[in-house]
Amino acid sequence: MALMIYSLALILLSGCFAPLLPPLNGFASEFMIYMSVFSDKNPDTIGTAILILAVVAGLAMIGGLAIACFTKAFGACFLGEPRTKCSQQSHEVPLGMRLSMVTLAISCVLLGLLAPYVLRLESSAIRNLAGCDPLEVGSAITLGCGLLSKFVMVSVLFLVIVIGLAVLRKKLISQRSVTTTVTWGCGYAKPDPRMQYTASSFAQPLVYLFKLLLRTHSRFHPPQGIFPEHADFNSHTEDLCQKNIYHTIFQGIVRTTSKLQWFQSGLLQLYVLYIALILLILLIWNNL
Repeated sequence: MALMIYSLALILLSGCFAPLLPPLNGFASEFMIYMSVFSDKNPDTIGTAILILAVVAGLAMIGGLAIACFTKAFGACFLGEPRTKCSQQSHEVPLGMRLSMVTLAISCVLLGLLAPYVLRLESSAIRNLAGCDPLEVGSAITLGCGLLSKFVMVSVLFLVIVIGLAVLRKKLISQRSVTTTVTWGCGYAKPDPRMQYTASSFAQPLVYLFKLLLRTHSRFHPPQGIFPEHADFNSHTEDLCQKNIYHTIFQGIVRTTSKLQWFQSGLLQLYVLYIALILLILLIWNNL
């Protein structure tokens, strides 16, 4: 229970501080949602207060899970030894493939750095979609641009500090001998890729935290004897939304549409008849 409470608190705290990370467009958008929620300082009803708390908790949870997800993805891909022969032969992609990814990454950063200007450019669309008093929407946009400007300044300062530390580190190690070695040695006489962390290992604390909702299936064959020759552990977490919601909906659509296959006879004359019938129905509908 203590581990569960600690993990949940860590997720919520990291999610709350996620909008203060470097100026990426996703974090700037999340910052705007936080600002809009906290702008209502005096909720008129208990329901509104509960809704505000639910939105804040949901945003914090989403931010924390996003950070955990990217940590898992980076750790599984770039930490440790290659797990397969294919990954041992991996190499850098050509420049053309890298340029597309770099362009998207730069665009993501620029949208965060230019968030106040982007918000001003979208002001007319926001006024049309909000359906509120244009003066009230304009004042809210002005307030949001001011707060986003301060947010961008802090983020730029953070980036300057990070870049400065990176340059200082490179300068300090420039006169030293730098070598590479395994990520996790741990004193093993003969380390093996199967000993290191996997994607499931990174996700295990979160999976354990939400085990009542995720319903993870696991299979474990422990080692037997003094010198065991075999041991196996396997876990699988199904996507409950895909299994119970989307799969059921799409299966119903498939069953329904399969009963209409007789429309697709393959005869061109029949398709022309369909078009003529539709035109006739439209003409009759128009004259009613």
